[in-house]
Amino acid sequence: KLINREANVIVMKSSSISQSSANIIKTLTNKVVFIADNDKKGNWGIKGYHRTKNILSNLGVECHLIEQYKTDYYELKDMGDIVDLVIEVMKTRDEIKTVELNKVIAYYKNAISYYL
Repeated sequence: KLINREANVIVMKSSSISQSSANIIKTLTNKVVFIADNDKKGNWGIKGYHRTKNILSNLGVECHLIEQYKTDYYELKDMGDIVDLVIEVMKTRDEIKTVELNKVIAYYKNAISYYL
């Protein structure tokens, strides 16, 4: 809800979804945005996304993939890194980290709203 108050979030712990999960998603929405991890397991972003996209597309659900936030000097591994950054900013009030957090939030807001 930090990034988009209108978006519902599903955390996937595997590389694809079952047909029954896809059927449930279809009852909730006709558009899905995936954000893959930015690590070796993040290969899910390519392989699992395509498997999941095929399942959902067959039900008429539009699917899109967003890459994790990355710059030359700052990179998020997964969405948990945003939570860590928020906690760090709240604890330290560090101006540089606050600026970075605002850039991260703006990146995801723009990317998600483009597809939704």
